[in-house]
Amino acid sequence: MKYIITLFLLVIPFETKAQYVMNIAHNGNTIFAERTENIDSIYFTTSAENGEVETGVAYVSGDSLYKSRIIGYKGESLSISLHVGYINGGNIVEQSNYVHTSPICLRKGQTISLTGVCETAVNAISLTNQSGVTFSNLVKGKGIDQEVYEYTATEQCFVSLTYCTDFSHSIISFTETNGIISRRLKKLEDNMVVYNGSVPSYSDNPLRDLHYYPGFSSVFKSWGFIGDSMTEGVIQYKNADGEMKYDVDNYYSWGQCLCRATGADGTNFATGGITAKEWIADNTAKGWGGVKTNLKQAYIIALGYNDRWIYECGTIDKDIDFSNYENNAPTFAGSYAGIIQRIRAVNPKAYIFVVTMPKSREGEEDNDWNRIIREMAHMFSNTYVIDLFAYAPVYDDTFKEKYWSEGHLTPMGYQYTAFLMMTYIDWIVQNNYQDFKLIHLH
Repeated sequence: MKYIITLFLLVIPFETKAQYVMNIAHNGNTIFAERTENIDSIYFTTSAENGEVETGVAYVSGDSLYKSRIIGYKGESLSISLHVGYINGGNIVEQSNYVHTSPICLRKGQTISLTGVCETAVNAISLTNQSGVTFSNLVKGKGIDQEVYEYTATEQCFVSLTYCTDFSHSIISFTETNGIISRRLKKLEDNMVVYNGSVPSYSDNPLRDLHYYPGFSSVFKSWGFIGDSMTEGVIQYKNADGEMKYDVDNYYSWGQCLCRATGADGTNFATGGITAKEWIADNTAKGWGGVKTNLKQAYIIALGYNDRWIYECGTIDKDIDFSNYENNAPTFAGSYAGIIQRIRAVNPKAYIFVVTMPKSREGEEDNDWNRIIREMAHMFSNTYVIDLFAYAPVYDDTFKEKYWSEGHLTPMGYQYTAFLMMTYIDWIVQNNYQDFKLIHLH
């Protein structure tokens, strides 16, 4: 199935004032975004009933306020950093009426297209590295008329696009040929960065209707479950003497509950308290040592909670060496990607599902660890996000009263988690039939 994602980058100068108020309407939905003197950039977002999402950012440059608008597809949004200046050969040339994007990762076979104005001295599309510090020309500008510039990746790479802001708008579009449409997530940089999150759309919510049956999650014949105590199946409670007890019972783990429901074989490669970095170093049957000798058709990775208290989160751009995972930085980003890279090295066709950490309270803001997890689906093929943060129920006091004991899930809580996983995976398969059409060959 082919999806087209289109970004409309509208650069509109506004008169500079101490306070800016923008009223953005999208299919009847209206949202206000406000800027005060103490804030350099703001963002807005609104979703329509048809599943489209409008997100954007306003940022200040010199004496003007600029607004960028993005159209996403079915509840997803894409973020790109914009930097002043154009690319000429291997150099960045400072010029106020040109901008170039931060590195955008393209998978093999993915096409990126720019409709805009690029003069002949400008690289319309440049090959760059992950950090965006080296450049070479891929597609040269053609002049002062609006043209279409296109590039199809022959292998995974990073590109930067350049266009002139003197004209009303430029359009950047992607052609995605497989996988869940995943987005590049970036933090605010140089006061010129667009919204860095994902907005759930009710009409496209994978967990809107929770299933108590496997659905298409049953097409997988073997599973590997990579995680910490929540994947291992730890049940925490106080005994009659008031002592805290931690029982490990794989039978009640959500992975084994999923396997009993689907009829698949499954192994828990999980240990309580473990981090992504420690999991890689674990040469026992519960860590990397077990995965590399006991291959599965599909894997679910549910790590991150323990990492947040021990290791630096890190970044995708700086901490991952795609040619040699041994060079990855010892951050969460480097280690998490290292797990996927290691699986790919021994099991290239495996399906991999990565799980975000759910909310623990209403209104909880997203975090960098979840953003790194989502990014994995964009960086690696046959990799999909199970976004519990965006779609699962909040793990608040009401939830914990039903499914929680002390600091871990109860047997019912693990079964409920299995229902969440099955429902979400069923939704992923239904929305990506082509990816799983020949699953028997994986």
